[in-house]
Amino acid sequence: MARSLAEFVKDKYVPGTDAVTFNQRTELPIGFEVICISSQTLPWHSGESGNLELLDPQELAAMIGKNNELLSKYREKVADSPIWLLIASGPSISRGVPIPLGADEWRFSFDFDKVLLFSGMDNRVFEIGRATII
Repeated sequence: MARSLAEFVKDKYVPGTDAVTFNQRTELPIGFEVICISSQTLPWHSGESGNLELLDPQELAAMIGKNNELLSKYREKVADSPIWLLIASGPSISRGVPIPLGADEWRFSFDFDKVLLFSGMDNRVFEIGRATII
């Protein structure tokens, strides 16, 4: 990757240009999302970036379901206490998941007393609704 980055910069650098950003995957070396070439003489750095995908309801259902299977073990250890499930998504781009609008209206089947979703990116806690059984 280092060699392909060096060759890319060597081929694309235009002396005297302030800064040029490349973000078309077809023109970038494999493994890169964005490359910015600047003529400024600042130290090199690598920012944290990537593609963000919204939280998918099926993914959330799978996380809840996986934990729901362990609920009987949890109840054995803390009988007569409410048990909540907290699913947390961290605050930074590489560790966070954006929560789509309307996610607080999603409903899932679970046996926990309450299921909460913390979004570090939104700095918000969503209570996940229980699916109504008809």
